[in-house]
Amino acid sequence: FGVAFGVAFGVTFGVAFICGSLRLYFWPIEAIWMAAFRFAIVSGNAGRRLSGLPIHFDEIIVLPLPFLARFLATAYGNNQAATRQTLDYLTTHSHQQRAVQNAQRLIALQELERCDSPQSIAAVHRELSWLAQPPPPALGPILPALFDVSQDVAAALQATTFYRQQQLLAQLIETLRSLRERLVSTPHMAYQTGSVIDHWLRILQQAVTILQTQADSEGEIPPVYVAGGHLRTWEARTLFKGRVALFAEIENLLLSPRPPVLFLHGQRRTGKTSLLAHLPEKLPAEIIPLAVNMQGAAEAETHAGLAYRMAESMAESARRDRKLTVQSWPRSEFASDPFVVLGDWMTEVEKRVPNRKFLLCLDEFARLEEIVASTGSRAPLNFLRNLLEHRQRWMLLLSGSHLIAELAPYWSDYLINTRRLHISYLEPDEARDLIEHPTLSFESHMRYESAATEHILYLTHGQPFLVQLICADLVDHLNRENHRHKTTRNIVTVDDVEAVLNPAMEHGGFYFDELWQTASETERGVLKQIATETFVPANGTTEAIDRLQSRELIEPCQGGYRFQVPLIQRWVLNHLKSAPYQ
Repeated sequence: FGVAFGVAFGVTFGVAFICGSLRLYFWPIEAIWMAAFRFAIVSGNAGRRLSGLPIHFDEIIVLPLPFLARFLATAYGNNQAATRQTLDYLTTHSHQQRAVQNAQRLIALQELERCDSPQSIAAVHRELSWLAQPPPPALGPILPALFDVSQDVAAALQATTFYRQQQLLAQLIETLRSLRERLVSTPHMAYQTGSVIDHWLRILQQAVTILQTQADSEGEIPPVYVAGGHLRTWEARTLFKGRVALFAEIENLLLSPRPPVLFLHGQRRTGKTSLLAHLPEKLPAEIIPLAVNMQGAAEAETHAGLAYRMAESMAESARRDRKLTVQSWPRSEFASDPFVVLGDWMTEVEKRVPNRKFLLCLDEFARLEEIVASTGSRAPLNFLRNLLEHRQRWMLLLSGSHLIAELAPYWSDYLINTRRLHISYLEPDEARDLIEHPTLSFESHMRYESAATEHILYLTHGQPFLVQLICADLVDHLNRENHRHKTTRNIVTVDDVEAVLNPAMEHGGFYFDELWQTASETERGVLKQIATETFVPANGTTEAIDRLQSRELIEPCQGGYRFQVPLIQRWVLNHLKSAPYQ
């Protein structure tokens, strides 16, 4: 009897202790209490009922209260200040933090859904700035991205012209479409955030249409030229010009029985990355290009970080360019044996996408040397060699501005069967098409006198970045002149081209500075003499001349040498005036 009594007493005491600690005696009453508060949600009086929440009378409520998150979200619509005070109180004085996170998620969703104009979308990230930064994980990966879109819409609406606003909003429409496609990987958020994304898409698409009408009515010339970064995939579909023969050669090589490693080589700002962005539009459906920008991937300090970033980039490329849902794996998966895991991931991709071939495109591939140097291991290069030797459905394209001979000697052990594809200046007809017809309808907004077009061709020698640079400045020049003089002139003359050259060289200063800084002292001396037409061959200049020719800066001419791109010669002359000893 004594033992049974002791056991019974112990169990009773334990249950009583647990119930007392968790305050289970009060929870049914508090649950009924919250159920009654649910009617305040329906009646629209939630904002006035905040002070009556059970938590204000019993701070030690351990079990979750039903309907609390929904009640707080509804109350926020009635009384934002009081609801935020209540959320702060619950965070610091209760055990209802999970309800607080759920309430924040519901509040964010309902406020994003309430946006009814580009202006309200632009303002919502400020209105919700009281949320923790970065937002709590309970909000999921999509909601923080929508906050970024809100901030970008605010910046777009500050653009100085209707066309610039339209251009920036069009980019954000692509961002929203990309977010919608990412919902496949977050099914628990798909329904709620999907409706917000679709709602915002309709608003921004309507805004773009209105801005188009406003810009057309004012005779504004659209800023369609891209003088800066490379073309993105959706831009390349309409803005990429030329390189027809190069695309044909790439396709023929990839479809051959034993395709070589393709090495796309060209000087900086000749359109290598833009060509890769346009590759999905040019290759047949049976080949899936997967782009990896090694400039970003090589920022990883470990093999695990590099392998993870490569998988992430390939998955994103497949989704963006071929609408294929290929999930990357968590970073932790790559920790133990990074490139073996990356190979396993590729095998999984092959299973998910049968009967296709994959083209791994490594842009700025020479950045791999930094990983090799920092880790003391050639594991990334061994991985690429293994890919070429043992994966029949995978091909490799490397892109960069350095020749193989200019790289570290060990590259020759890995790139044996390599086909160099040279990308240089645009052909005259290609450059002319870029100048006069950057988009299908551009001629109705701005036209060039024949002499003006030929002058641009002469100055740039078809260098794509410089063509875009001059033409972009011409658009700004005519828009400014028309605004200043209340005119609608839209025909470019040679005088207009000359008027924008100095501003263009200033705006593109980073390009010219890089050319100058990457030249040796001897090479700069040769460039100075050729620019001033005082060059006389001398001992010690042969190697410099050869290198300048390989960089496509100079070419032989009537027993001497001249600049291939006259605009670069102008920049050198200007540089000599401002800094004669540099």
